[in-house]
Amino acid sequence: MADITFAMECDSRHEAVSGNKEKLDVQSNVKYTNRNQLAIAAVLFLGGIAGVIALVLYLMVQEGVFLY
Repeated sequence: MADITFAMECDSRHEAVSGNKEKLDVQSNVKYTNRNQLAIAAVLFLGGIAGVIALVLYLMVQEGVFLY
């Protein structure tokens, strides 16, 4: 995947507004192992399949397919 970065100019007004320069505890370079990547991919894939099945069942109920 490509990393997208934005160049942001910093002028004097921006520095005056920000005031206190505390760094948030955010990790910008998060590295996932192959096992973690596989687990995340599996959860997203299975969640997508479950969502599609739920959507199809919902639309079938709306159309009255299950009424006899």
